[in-house]
Amino acid sequence: MAAVEETGASATRALTTPRILAGIVKHLLRDRADLWTCCRISKLWRDAAHPLIMCHLNVPFHKGWTPLSDYARLPRYHPKHVHTIRLHDDSVQTIYRSEPAADLICSMPSWRSDPLEPTSLWPEQQFDSGLHKTRDTLELIQKAGATPRVELVFGIISSVAIERMLNEYPVVLQNISAVLVTCDFVRKMDYSKMDGTQRPQLNQRFPIWFSQLTSLLQRICGAQKETRRLKDVRIETPYKSSKEIKAATNADVTAIFSSICDGLEVLSFCATELHITPAAVKAVLTMTFPRLRSFTFRFAWPQAAEAGVNALSTWVDDFLDRHEELEVIDIETGNEILALKQTFPHLRSLALSKTTVHTLECFLSRHRGLHSVTIDSFETPSDFDSPTVKFENLPSVIWWEMDYRILSKLLSRGLSIKMASATGLRSLEDWTVTGDTPVPLECMIPLPSITYLLLDIDSDDLLPVLVQLGSSFHYTRYPNLRELRLIVGSGQSKSSSLQLHKDPTEAAKCLQLVFSGLSTAASLNALGLAFFPATSLPQDSLLNQIVQNPPPRLQHLVWRATTKGRSQTYTVLQEDWANGRWNRRYLRTTSRTHLAEGPGQSTVDMDPGRPFLDHSCDPPVLSPVFLPF
Repeated sequence: MAAVEETGASATRALTTPRILAGIVKHLLRDRADLWTCCRISKLWRDAAHPLIMCHLNVPFHKGWTPLSDYARLPRYHPKHVHTIRLHDDSVQTIYRSEPAADLICSMPSWRSDPLEPTSLWPEQQFDSGLHKTRDTLELIQKAGATPRVELVFGIISSVAIERMLNEYPVVLQNISAVLVTCDFVRKMDYSKMDGTQRPQLNQRFPIWFSQLTSLLQRICGAQKETRRLKDVRIETPYKSSKEIKAATNADVTAIFSSICDGLEVLSFCATELHITPAAVKAVLTMTFPRLRSFTFRFAWPQAAEAGVNALSTWVDDFLDRHEELEVIDIETGNEILALKQTFPHLRSLALSKTTVHTLECFLSRHRGLHSVTIDSFETPSDFDSPTVKFENLPSVIWWEMDYRILSKLLSRGLSIKMASATGLRSLEDWTVTGDTPVPLECMIPLPSITYLLLDIDSDDLLPVLVQLGSSFHYTRYPNLRELRLIVGSGQSKSSSLQLHKDPTEAAKCLQLVFSGLSTAASLNALGLAFFPATSLPQDSLLNQIVQNPPPRLQHLVWRATTKGRSQTYTVLQEDWANGRWNRRYLRTTSRTHLAEGPGQSTVDMDPGRPFLDHSCDPPVLSPVFLPF
């Protein structure tokens, strides 16, 4: 008894020592909702948890975040706790968040989606009028002498307003480390309502907006002559866009990238012909970035492919020849195939839109340190049937993403795959490990190496998938499966008989069917679901009345509300011990919706295929809560 009391006293002393308590809270596997819970325990716990909440601050341009000034009045809640501040255009992120193969999701009223009336202000003028709350937050950060790392997310047409605002805060300007730019030119332009002077003015705005983006990037680099903190630049366009926009020219793109070449480590360039001309793409690919470590490039040139000209792949290959220190390569060139004759000593991740089996085999033989391989399609998939093709001796590769038929062949040959992402399925029955021939689900061989599995099923009928969950993911087949992601349907899917797209209650009932089917998945810790179309789940109180008995070890759930273009994340909790047994387990919304307006809100939506757990650890653990863009 004395030993128990002494142990209890030691624990009490530890939990009342600020430095020890801060270390315990810092290393907990947690989400931000748990940190807010710690703040309610006592003043001591609040002092330990609150700096972690303030560590990463999200500031939407037009919503701002007014509670920051209230916290700053208290001595322990100093803005110096902010290590990373993310300034993002909430309107761009809402309107241009697109599902695969889906149209733009315009779920939020915005001047970007309004018809352009003859008397309306130009877009950048309307944007500038809503930045006063953001200025208040930046003023507080600058007065405190804080030097947080700044991530900037915005649309091209707001460049001039953002530059004007940042010129007032040189500390913020000097510490911008990442920039994500969206080509936000989608507007309903009604030329019939324009007078003779406004129409040519509109046509002149496109090059002006590109020049304003160039000016902003040059202003950032000019303010960082000593710090050189800008290392991550990403320029992207929506999946689908208006044909009325004017594409960026060679001069526009050259001016944009020439100002940021020196210290750039991460470059992402995702465009369409509607936004960037092929000549401008060539201008980018002829540049050299001495410190580049990650390169993402997506640009399809159908006209060249139809004419039999592989100019795009030649440009990309030449670019790769000059950047041998790359660690991440993600390239999409439509139907053009890269030669890939280079060797990258530090390469960790490879993603290609199309290649040949022989090219991939030769490339992998030179890169034994690869961790991730993603291939959208092969020119001749039948080449995998050749006995000379060897992919078995690649122990470092833990992530394989490709067509399910290819993955099945690799697994049937004994390749040990830890994280698998299978695409192209038409039903759950297609997922076998015996090649192209389906077998009864009960006859499938065990796959003990898999800890993460994503299945992308292109089917309009969700019900057969739900019926087959129990036999498909039984513990005997996946004894070590810790995370499962299911994507069923696509952006073109029609309404199913389950009516998930209209009623949150029906969505909750569907989730209950999933839980019932996965009751035999005894090792499952995290589950991600994206059904097309599906609406949001109801509030927690109603949700827990409908949804009962999650899988035995489930801890985390991500539900993709595909009709809303956003994700809901949940933690599975367990009630207290009572009457000799644990009470029921229930779902609790985590920070992404629980903290709608605070610093704990993650502005980065959970990708349906993005792992929730860190599978490089054994066993897998929860990934960091703050997710970079």
